[in-house]
Amino acid sequence: MDFFDLYGFFCFAGLLGSITIWILVTSLKNGIGPVPTSAKVRRKALTLMPEKIEGNIIELGAGWGGMTLALAKKYPHHQIIAIENCMPVWCICRLRIKLFGKQNVEVRLADIYQTSFDGAGLIYCYLFQDAMRQLEKQLTTDVSSLNNAEMILISNTFSLPSHKAEQAVRADDLWQSTIYRYRLPSPASLN
Repeated sequence: MDFFDLYGFFCFAGLLGSITIWILVTSLKNGIGPVPTSAKVRRKALTLMPEKIEGNIIELGAGWGGMTLALAKKYPHHQIIAIENCMPVWCICRLRIKLFGKQNVEVRLADIYQTSFDGAGLIYCYLFQDAMRQLEKQLTTDVSSLNNAEMILISNTFSLPSHKAEQAVRADDLWQSTIYRYRLPSPASLN
């Protein structure tokens, strides 16, 4: 092995190590790491989504972009806004969207709790229980001031603690994941 091969190896190892550390630090800050949505769960979640939506589609915690691509395919005439806060994961998600030529997707490097839901007709998320509690507070505060007639929220695995789901179905995946559907604002769902 000559100097340049060794140098290249260490540069690559350093880059890979830096990316790994970045993902770990962001995961510790978030309380969870980027977990992809399985194909079975994606298919089941898509069945809960309406054929027609008024407004944009927001994905909170887009991760590696698997669900983002599925949303872009199901809703080719809607703007999809995918939110991810981990730079390396955001880069991969963005690259996947570009490689698959999805023109209706905007991948944002942002904090999901600073995201406005104004104009959204559908929100999809695969978060974790503490994040769902925070999201619920944000929705309860923000939803009454929105210009949206109504909004559908689809959540993978974790429910809104104080909201009653309009529908809940189990996916046929290894964990028998539950996917929840909420209609907001709705007097029954805000109790």
